[in-house]
Amino acid sequence: MTWFTRGGASRVARVDSVTVTETRTLAHALHSIEGQLFSWTWQFSPDQARAVGGDLRAWAARENVPLDAKHRVESDIRWWAFDVS
Repeated sequence: MTWFTRGGASRVARVDSVTVTETRTLAHALHSIEGQLFSWTWQFSPDQARAVGGDLRAWAARENVPLDAKHRVESDIRWWAFDVS
């Protein structure tokens, strides 16, 4: 977090995380990756994102993994607070 203080933040504080539970499908996850919804996918080209989706769909077909099966997913969202002058 030192890059925030170098950028002008006078205080950096971690705020309590929030646990979120969702029901998701592999199809939805693949759609999100192929559409580069998440910031961790932005470093890749659209062609690379689509290729990964295609590879995962082929794997699911080979392994008989249904794309529309619902799975319960629990995630922690972590928050930070910054004082900026």
